[in-house]
Amino acid sequence: MSLSYRIMISMVAGVFFAMFIPIQTFPYPGFWQDIAQIFLIAWRYLVYPFLFFGLIMALAQLRREKRLGLMFSINTILIIVLSFVMSLAGTLLATVLPIKRIPVQFEKIAQENPASGLSFLESLLPANAFSVFSLQSLLPLLILAVLLGVNLSWDKEVTEPSYNLFDSLSRIFYHILSYTMRFAWVPIFFFSVHSVASLKQQDLSHYTSFLWTVSLSAVTCALILAYILSKLLTTNKKAMHCWKNASHYWPIAFLSPNVHLNACIASFNSHQNAKIKRDLGGLTSPYFALFARCGSVFVCSMAMVTILRSYSSLSLGIGQVLGIFICSFLASFMTSHCPERSLVVMLPIACMMYGKPLTSGSHILEPIIFHITILASFIDSMSIMFALNFISHFKKIEKKSA
Repeated sequence: MSLSYRIMISMVAGVFFAMFIPIQTFPYPGFWQDIAQIFLIAWRYLVYPFLFFGLIMALAQLRREKRLGLMFSINTILIIVLSFVMSLAGTLLATVLPIKRIPVQFEKIAQENPASGLSFLESLLPANAFSVFSLQSLLPLLILAVLLGVNLSWDKEVTEPSYNLFDSLSRIFYHILSYTMRFAWVPIFFFSVHSVASLKQQDLSHYTSFLWTVSLSAVTCALILAYILSKLLTTNKKAMHCWKNASHYWPIAFLSPNVHLNACIASFNSHQNAKIKRDLGGLTSPYFALFARCGSVFVCSMAMVTILRSYSSLSLGIGQVLGIFICSFLASFMTSHCPERSLVVMLPIACMMYGKPLTSGSHILEPIIFHITILASFIDSMSIMFALNFISHFKKIEKKSA
């Protein structure tokens, strides 16, 4: 049985198990969450070395082929375009669609506070370069990878031993990840049980309108945007064929909250099934995992409009709509240090940037923050797979390679 069928069967089994087994029969309330967290901790153990050595090799190879500047430009433009369009679409749809107001008396205190910008900037370049291996952030580690990767071509005779070493380490961690993927159906079962069980425990009657609207709108807009960009800018005649090759990736992207882990699996899947070169995947996957939050910015913009409507029964003006769009768009680039639950950080930042009455308005969405975070993380993770297929068929890159 193929890996895709095993993952699908495991996910469906987990959903039915959580739906029909009473929660009281579980060993203790947080049993399935703890088991899922154990698998997540073990799996993400490979994230940093996989992305680190893969990025070094991608940069070194692209620079030797004189395509590094082109690849950085395309990735950057694609991230900005995706974030811009999704933020604009989320703001406009939330303004037009009839989303019911959320009663303000159900407001709760947020559990997390956004990190300060100064502390984030100070963590990028620590006093000792070797200390990046002990940090809990991917960005400082990838900055070191960039410094090493772009300097592996200045003298081939001197740098060739290091080039071969990093290439060997990159292949070794790829092989380790490919081995763990054989058993990916095991954590998927526990992830699905935990997600459905947490959904059963809460009364979401006041949030049903918002949840259904944001879910259907996010998936629809993401598919339409992916289709239009693929048709206009790529040589791939079957614009949506990439989702068929990723049939065992999207269940993992939907259930796993860690975008960095999903970036590793996306890079593995693209090379294994779509035959995308490692230099493209090695650069695009970590770059998008850090800065591309098109799903989170879509949910954030719709949430801000809903919060503003909940606090006031008046119609929104053009200035308010434009302010929500700008704040959510800018906040999407401030969560690169959050591989999990980036929406939890992005939404308070955007609300504080907007000012009153949204300064603390994100608290009223606390009961559903777990559910909308899953949706946002899913779109973020699928954007990585889309970017890999988009860039591999981009017209200028194929012409340059030929």
